[in-house]
Amino acid sequence: MKLEYLYILGWLCVCLLSSCSEKEDVQPLDLKDNYYEISEDASDPESLLRKEFEETLGIHLLFNDTLRKEYRGTDRYGNDVYFVQKVDFSYYLTSMSKQRYLFEYLDDIESQRAAVEFMKERILNMFSSKLYPYSLLLVKRIDAYQASLDGDQYELVDEDMDYIAGWNSMAVAFRDILNMSGEEKEEYAAVVLRQIVSNSISKVEDSEFEEFFSFAEGYYEQWSIFAPLNDIKTVGFLGSNPLMGTVRVWYSKEEDLASYVNVLLTMTEEEFMTENGSYPACVTKWNEMKRVLIDLGLKFD
Repeated sequence: MKLEYLYILGWLCVCLLSSCSEKEDVQPLDLKDNYYEISEDASDPESLLRKEFEETLGIHLLFNDTLRKEYRGTDRYGNDVYFVQKVDFSYYLTSMSKQRYLFEYLDDIESQRAAVEFMKERILNMFSSKLYPYSLLLVKRIDAYQASLDGDQYELVDEDMDYIAGWNSMAVAFRDILNMSGEEKEEYAAVVLRQIVSNSISKVEDSEFEEFFSFAEGYYEQWSIFAPLNDIKTVGFLGSNPLMGTVRVWYSKEEDLASYVNVLLTMTEEEFMTENGSYPACVTKWNEMKRVLIDLGLKFD
């Protein structure tokens, strides 16, 4: 019986190998169109806005996360059945998240145009093209839901988010963009920029921050009573966290990075050096973070 099993297994292997001859061309199956593209004959205002954006910046602009919806017939109860493909923000190159997102859309062309203008002038203008996403989804609202352990239910875990990113896409929420003042737009742009940059920094190798972290090694996340500092700027800290009374908790590495991202996005170099130029650690950490951000694609005047 064992010999017969081995014979059958060997025969199957031969069949499989012979069916994949090196001389045969392997053709990809189920070739499909690029569903991010807009139909050439589309002439409605939204399609024209999307076309102009893609032609100018090379980014696929979306106002809806549904890329296609194809009718596939009916089920046994007579209900229509569709195949739906959406932009998947839960997918990353190395993993899949159990988190799913629900979007409220910008349905009127005036809001869509205002959101596009905001992105062009206040966000994308700060980056070189190497930091651009493949697609950009502009919506009114973003809520996040987390799947239960068995995957049967979803629970709201984060609501009214500003920004999310997937493997090759990003989405930004604009709420009531038409009624935002100039000051509110400026403040919101800073919030979105920080989140985009922080997301990009999270993908940078730790070795890139070796010198940045070297000044405060031994102090990260320590209580001030156990790792005292007369002046936090001697190790390059720009702040700390209160615990109780006069006791502080020194920044984590993530908080340290975030503090320098914030000042690089909100202060000029002259302003920063006026406040911190007498501290070598602060100067070096400013320069190191600026180097990393430039390498990522951020532009500085």
